[in-house]
Amino acid sequence: MVGLDEQVPFWCRKGFISQNVLVACSFDLQFQYVLAGWEGSAADSRILDSALTRCDRLIVPEGKFYLADAGFANMPQFITPYRGVRYHLKEFGGNRPKYAKELFNLRHASLRNAIERAIGILKRRFTILQLQPQYPFESQVKIVLACCILHNHIRRECINDLIFDDENLQNLLETDPRMQQDSECPTLGRNRQREVASELRTSIADTMWNDYQRRLRG
Repeated sequence: MVGLDEQVPFWCRKGFISQNVLVACSFDLQFQYVLAGWEGSAADSRILDSALTRCDRLIVPEGKFYLADAGFANMPQFITPYRGVRYHLKEFGGNRPKYAKELFNLRHASLRNAIERAIGILKRRFTILQLQPQYPFESQVKIVLACCILHNHIRRECINDLIFDDENLQNLLETDPRMQQDSECPTLGRNRQREVASELRTSIADTMWNDYQRRLRG
């Protein structure tokens, strides 16, 4: 969503005009944090840095972490999937994972599907988010925030709302190019944090794999 006179910085890598919005959600599909207003060409790492340092910053509870997509660097508070390893559920084709990294990616994808479903529901319910409305950009940012607030209210108060269980939603996730995983790999310059995050991810993956192997033998 952006006016025609502002298209250049808002022309994203995927070939369309967009506003870049960073969102975090819970597994019950409610948005926990929303940072709107960035141009579509802005790197994910830049937006995350802003989210972590601004006055209304994204706070990750101690000892917890978010599951993030491959567009972010792997950090202790934002765990990403392994690169170069099968990730999307359809890539497994019903076959079992063959080693720890594949199992980790499979479960990462299964859990991170929550954010894709939440965004898909948001865009299906509020179709204005898929347009380039002729409002001042400040108003466009507020529209995103208002839609997210209304989404949360509906989720809490209308738990049986049919759109949350729409089987066709998966088709939206698979066919909308704006919902596909980003392949960019930005550099945050936080080497020590990456080392810690890598160790954490390896520990989780190994624990998962050992438990998975025991269950297969059992």
